[in-house]
Amino acid sequence: MALPQVLLSALRGEIQAIVSVRLPLEYESVLTRPHQLEATGLSIAEANAILDALTRVAEPVHLRFLWRPRLEDPADEMVLETAVKWPLRIEL
Repeated sequence: MALPQVLLSALRGEIQAIVSVRLPLEYESVLTRPHQLEATGLSIAEANAILDALTRVAEPVHLRFLWRPRLEDPADEMVLETAVKWPLRIEL
């Protein structure tokens, strides 16, 4: 599933998105970089509107401790922390 389809599925409630408190801040930082805006064709306001919509439908994940795996990009660690904290649910 390509990223736009994943995003649309989360916004429709077909899949559950999750966020920690810091994760949307990191997404905003990345999405509003000039080269990202140029690549997506979005304005800063449009990128923020998409992020706001995703944050509204996402399930918050509360991190009680910081698990630091020491990834190559330290900014990616909060993504992994959030994913590790969320219990995997499989529905058949």
